Amino acid sequence: MLAWQARVLELARQELDTGRIGEFEIHDSWLRSLVSLTQFDDGPEKARELLNSHGIALIIERHLSGTYLDGAAMISATGHPVVALTLRHDRLDNFWFVLFHEIGHVFLHLYTSLRLDFFDEEDGFDGDGIEKEADQFALTNLIPDQLWKQCLSRFALSEEAVLIDAEKLGIHPSIIAGRIRKERNNYHILSNLVGNGTVRAQLERADK
Repeated sequence: MLAWQARVLELARQELDTGRIGEFEIHDSWLRSLVSLTQFDDGPEKARELLNSHGIALIIERHLSGTYLDGAAMISATGHPVVALTLRHDRLDNFWFVLFHEIGHVFLHLYTSLRLDFFDEEDGFDGDGIEKEADQFALTNLIPDQLWKQCLSRFALSEEAVLIDAEKLGIHPSIIAGRIRKERNNYHILSNLVGNGTVRAQLERADK
């Protein structure tokens, strides 16, 4: 894990040296703009650009063999927050949830606790109170609770219903499909909507 973190921080340093990363301020007024990017096919690439402009380095680094790491949040030597994703599950729904989970750590914990890093393994991050707070941050920012209660796809469980709800909310269908699958603990449904195999190629291509 330390080797992986060292690699992430080195990649972040290289990005910071280019001057493409802006100054970071702890305000979340731009997060709705980030959510709106989910509806685009190249949303993950656009998300990295937006994060960079707000002072957050987004690093993609594959997990090491034998680990189940999905993401991490840490502070660079310059004081900038670094969000690192492994894309262990190369799916759009997982990308957006893990991204917002780590951003939750940035806004809620990274600068207000004694810890300088957070590592998240396995799906769902069912851990301590801090992890549950980051979970809730991700869920409510991607789909506010009141709007989620109005989604008919929660009960219809059909692709058509998911697509209708996604259009109403202005988000990618994968976010709704992924949440339904998680809440129902059924990962065999709505598989055509979660964006399998669409994230890694996009972000690693952008790195070249």
